[in-house]
Amino acid sequence: MYTYDFSSGFQAKILAYLWRDATFYTMYSDVLKPQYFESEIHIDLARIITDYYRKYETSPSKMALIEEVKTLCSRSELKKEKIESYLEQVQEMSEMTFNDGEYIKDKVVEFGQRQAMIEAIFASVDDIKAGKDFERVKTRIQEASQVGVGIDDLGTSYWENIEE
Repeated sequence: MYTYDFSSGFQAKILAYLWRDATFYTMYSDVLKPQYFESEIHIDLARIITDYYRKYETSPSKMALIEEVKTLCSRSELKKEKIESYLEQVQEMSEMTFNDGEYIKDKVVEFGQRQAMIEAIFASVDDIKAGKDFERVKTRIQEASQVGVGIDDLGTSYWENIEE
């Protein structure tokens, strides 16, 4: 069975959609936990974007995102060394085109499910090694397998003409 490789570029594209498309954020934010991203920069940007949406109920402007990145990087010597990489990623995400939206939407649930399953498996290793709490392991795996299930099945399509 072929497993799709969710490259760094693909993950950056998901972040760009999460940041710049409020409808995408509304539909897929529950499928895209920051820890699902693989690079430290993507994880941090996903946290900033998610926290901003939760606090202000809108996406951060480019200026606000840059200011949040600067604040984050100022708190850690290791992150200070990477500030240019953070800012380059923000710039790249701000310039991305959205002509492949349907493809990204098709793959984002698969990405979220895969990452949730990996997280559930790693979280269960100690329980399995200790030979205890298999019910907790089972619950984790079942919850991970349900990530994104039915996300597009809204009964009525509220998203179809959301712009209007």
